[in-house]
Amino acid sequence: MSKSKKITFIICGALYLICIIYNLTDIHSGGAAMIGLAGILLGAVLFLLGLIFSIAKETRDVGSAMLISAGVLFLIGVSVCSMAPIHI
Repeated sequence: MSKSKKITFIICGALYLICIIYNLTDIHSGGAAMIGLAGILLGAVLFLLGLIFSIAKETRDVGSAMLISAGVLFLIGVSVCSMAPIHI
């Protein structure tokens, strides 16, 4: 695995950890459902960025790492949301 892929995985994981910490410190956030929703939304953003970065040959490693991270975050988000659904 190349160095750029490792750095991309670390950055994507850190972004999700920031979302988790923010949702855990906010009293009125909604708990686990909002953490899952943050994973789904961050996965969607990383998916779009990964598609864009996969076009150019120089940034293809970063793009593929973003696509893998997007898939993992989407799966985490869906599983957390299914355990704790949003009650409106």
